[in-house]
Amino acid sequence: MSGFIAVHLGAGYHSPERKCEYNDTVNKACQQAISLLKDGASAVDAVSVAVSTLEDSPCTNAGLGSNLTIEGSVECDAGIMDGDSLHFGAVGALGGIRNPVKVAKALLCEQCKGLMSYGRIPPCVMVGNGALQWARDHGFKEVNTSSLITPKALSSYRKHKRALSEYSTLPLDQQETPPKRVKGDRPQVIERDTMLDTVGAVCVDSRGQIASAVSSGGIALKHPGRVGHAMFIGCGCWAQSHTQTSSSVSVGCSTSGSGEQLLRCNLARACCEGLLQSEDPTSSLGSTFQSQYLKSPLLPDDAARLGGAIAVRYNHTDRDAEILWTHSTDSLCLGYMDTTQIKAKMVISRLPTGAKAGSTYTLGGATVQLPLSEEPP
Repeated sequence: MSGFIAVHLGAGYHSPERKCEYNDTVNKACQQAISLLKDGASAVDAVSVAVSTLEDSPCTNAGLGSNLTIEGSVECDAGIMDGDSLHFGAVGALGGIRNPVKVAKALLCEQCKGLMSYGRIPPCVMVGNGALQWARDHGFKEVNTSSLITPKALSSYRKHKRALSEYSTLPLDQQETPPKRVKGDRPQVIERDTMLDTVGAVCVDSRGQIASAVSSGGIALKHPGRVGHAMFIGCGCWAQSHTQTSSSVSVGCSTSGSGEQLLRCNLARACCEGLLQSEDPTSSLGSTFQSQYLKSPLLPDDAARLGGAIAVRYNHTDRDAEILWTHSTDSLCLGYMDTTQIKAKMVISRLPTGAKAGSTYTLGGATVQLPLSEEPP
C-alpha cells in the first residue's frame, strides 16, 4: 500500500542546538503514520496518529508541553478535515485530555454516521467543559492538567507571569505606555527559544484520499477559554480530495502562527484554492500567503504577521505529491515521508539572512513520486 505524510512542528524559532530533538520528533510522527498507511489505513487515521505523536512530544506547543493560560492551566485546540467527505471536527479550550486531535477525529467520525437519534445533527466543533464531557462520554480518559505541564513550559510561564505582575503593580504614572509597534516588529515578551506554535500534518493514503490536521496549546498567558485558528475550518487546516475538486488533483494544508490573525484570513482554504487554480504550485502558495496574510486588509496595520503553512498537492494521474511550505517567522520545521522510505526527510526552513520576521516570507518545496499500490486509487 502506498501513501505519503508531511508534518510540521510549528512556525516560530527553532534552535540549531535542538536539531536532533526536532529530527527525532518529526521522524517518529512520520513513521507512526506510514506504518498505518502500509496496513491500508485511511488518510484520516494516519494524519490523526501523526499529530497525536507530535502532541506527545515535550518540544512542541501542543498537548504535552503546551503554553499555560494566565491561570497556569493547559487548554488546547485541535482540528481535522477529511478531504473525501469534507467533514470537519474540532475542539477548543479543551483541558484534561492528552491528545485533543483524537477527540476532534472522533467528532469527525460521528458526523460520518449521519443524524443522531430524533434527527439531531451531530456536532462538529465543541469547546471547554462541553468538549471535555463529550470526550468522557465517548471513552476518552481524562488526565490531570499537571501531567501535561513540562518543566520548560512551567519555567516560561513563571517568568512571564512574574514580569506581568511586576508591571501591573507599578503606579499608573510609572507604567510606561508601550510604543506603537512598527509593522513587522516582534513582541518582546516572547522568548526566541519558546517561539513555537501550532503543529500539524497533511496525509495522502493508498486510495489517493487526503486529510489534514492541526493542534495547538495556544499563546503564552492566554485567557482561559481563548481559542485560536486550529478549531476553525479553513483557518487551521483544509483538505479536498480529487472527488471534490472535479479534477485529478487533491490538496491539503495545515497552518501555524498567530491564531488571532490566521482565523481572520481563512488561510488554509485560500492556499488550497490557489493550488487548484495554478499550474505553478510554489509561486501560487507564495502569492496566496502574501496577499491573503502578509498584506491582508483584515489584519491591523501595526501587527507583526508571524505565520506559516505546509501544503500538499497530489496529482492522481502522475502519482506525485508536491510538498510545499512558506513562513514569515524565523523558521519552520517540517518533515515528510512516503511508504517506500525508512526514515523521514526533515527540513528546517529559515528566512534569508537579514530578512525581518513578520513582514517578509520564504518558500520551499519538494516532490515525492508515490509507488503504485495494491489497490488502484
